[in-house]
Amino acid sequence: MTEAAPTLDELGVSGDVEKILAEAAEVVTTPDERWSNASNVVRYGEKKLPERVTVYRRLTGRAVEVPTATIGQSLRKKAPDGGPAFVRTKAEAVTPPPFIEQECEVCVQHYGKPKRFYTMANYRGHMRGMHGQEWDEMRETAAEERQNRQTAALIALAEKGITNASEEVSEEADSGRAEGSGGEFVCGDCGQGARSQAGLQAHQRAKHQLSELPVA
Repeated sequence: MTEAAPTLDELGVSGDVEKILAEAAEVVTTPDERWSNASNVVRYGEKKLPERVTVYRRLTGRAVEVPTATIGQSLRKKAPDGGPAFVRTKAEAVTPPPFIEQECEVCVQHYGKPKRFYTMANYRGHMRGMHGQEWDEMRETAAEERQNRQTAALIALAEKGITNASEEVSEEADSGRAEGSGGEFVCGDCGQGARSQAGLQAHQRAKHQLSELPVA
């Protein structure tokens, strides 16, 4: 396993980067030359410096290894908010917000490790920009699952309504049965029982007609 590049603090030069720049500016960095060549070794005074050093992204605190010869350029880069893109120590970095729950499953499949995000906007932008086809399929699947849940909820609500209606009809039938009068339906005015709805209606019509007869 490759050992991580040391930090500027570990090299003892974090407080004087300009000296690194002065030494690094003399290094030839053409593509056909290697850092292992003695003439290309970056020095700090009499001290040989490694090919790369570790700095930190200010907005996330993540460690990044950059070529020692270009450390000055890296530390002069600007982040979107106008501040430096890289800082020398992790303590100088902004404390990042917690990761959201969503991870890029496509990156897990392709690279063996998840891609994490701080906001949903970052997540959606990554998926649209890097995995457009997979993102469209995921959205279609989510829409189908959402529609299935809504349909199941409507069916359950309808079934519940039918059950409640049946129970209400049964309760009304039970309350209309005669108790101790031999009938199944009871007149609400006099308590007279009848064996059918038609019989109850006939009883009520007759009672109504009697109530309209003149009193002698």
